[in-house]
Amino acid sequence: MPTEKIQALILAAGKSSRFNTAASKLTFTLCGQEMIAYPVQTLCQLAIPVTVILGYQKEQIRSILEKYTFNNVHYSEQIEQRGTGHAVLSTQKAWHADNILVLNGDMPLINKEIIQELIDTHEQSHATITFVTAHNPDTALGGYGRVIKENGTVAIVEARDFTQDPAEHCCINAGIYLIKRSFLEQELPNLEINRASGELYITDLIKRASDKKQKIETVNAPFDLVRGVNTLKELWVAEQIKKAEIIHYWMDKGVRFMAAQNVAIDQQVALESDTVIGAGVQLRGTTRIASGCTIDAFSIITNSLIGARSTVLSHSVITNSILEEQVQVGPFAHIHRSSTLKDNSVIGNFVEVSKSIVGAKTKAKHLAYVGQSVIGESVTVGAGTVTCNYNSVSKNTTHVEDNVFIGSNTTLIAPVTLGKDCFIAAGSTITHSVPSEALAIARSRQENKPDYAVKLKERYKKQENS
Repeated sequence: MPTEKIQALILAAGKSSRFNTAASKLTFTLCGQEMIAYPVQTLCQLAIPVTVILGYQKEQIRSILEKYTFNNVHYSEQIEQRGTGHAVLSTQKAWHADNILVLNGDMPLINKEIIQELIDTHEQSHATITFVTAHNPDTALGGYGRVIKENGTVAIVEARDFTQDPAEHCCINAGIYLIKRSFLEQELPNLEINRASGELYITDLIKRASDKKQKIETVNAPFDLVRGVNTLKELWVAEQIKKAEIIHYWMDKGVRFMAAQNVAIDQQVALESDTVIGAGVQLRGTTRIASGCTIDAFSIITNSLIGARSTVLSHSVITNSILEEQVQVGPFAHIHRSSTLKDNSVIGNFVEVSKSIVGAKTKAKHLAYVGQSVIGESVTVGAGTVTCNYNSVSKNTTHVEDNVFIGSNTTLIAPVTLGKDCFIAAGSTITHSVPSEALAIARSRQENKPDYAVKLKERYKKQENS
């Protein structure tokens, strides 16, 4: 069936009461992407125009979707939340295709293959309604309407109205329907309000079609791919399934996960072969890791590029930054605010680099802060070095040219430039630029007083006893 003969409606107006949170469940993320974005993305991959039916927290949900580059997505508002049938009816003026695809917004695991099978079955069978079912033998997992097929009839009984033994009816309604528009236009306005809930159920259309001998088809899908998310526990389960799907994909591409069950990885992360990911690592946002890298345990990398054959040692945090090739970072290093570490540079333990460029083969191995700095190639940054870039009013830049040696416990007060091949003596506080090849010593001169230690101790003892 050509996709121009289909339009989709996504039900996204509910209050998510079982989440017990102020925010709509559709705004929660799993694997770095908001829940509502998943079904919209799937339909856009099939070039199906989408109308998202909003209600509760409509502005928040719409703003989430608008930050993505989805094509042909429109919005409608269900002012009163009076059930799924009422939600679909509220969009009637927007119907233009021959067939209307309706699905719930809390289906982050749905894929385009299931939707395509639904479309193909609907077209080939010339059905009035085709909907997706799944088999869920877990009677403790509530919230799913049961599909009842008896004596040639088909009906869906909502979970709240189902009184039979769930163990005997494990065929559940997944909440995805493809319906001829002509049937919707005829029958949807005539649905009866459920007395118990005061709502209109789209599921009642199944029984109406069955009673009128209309052709009804079903497509069975794996339960895990169509499971909804109604509680925070179910969100956790869905995220574990999605995470496993992502990790399995990268394993097939040659990436090794040392403890896959403890790794967090987002949907948009990209990895290359021969990379090793340690236990407890978090890979967030649009992070890209090239081939041959090692990311050690409990490191967190967000929206960053890690070049080939680089090593990130344990407990390091890298955010919005670039590591070129064969860079070593950590352990316990922090790289952030659009910093760049060039080829073969080393940033060691307890070193922070913020909004800086660190040149090739430069090393800052211990206990340093490099902020708003441009550092050249083959520079040695001694332990305890600090760049002071903020004067309480404005921030200034420190420039360090190639082959500079900075001794331990040095303070560089920006703005300052250290010329090529210069040498900064340990313990210096540098307030002025240093010329190339110069030695800078900026500290008090040491004075030794012979035999004075004994006299000093005696004085202290007298003071204590007085």
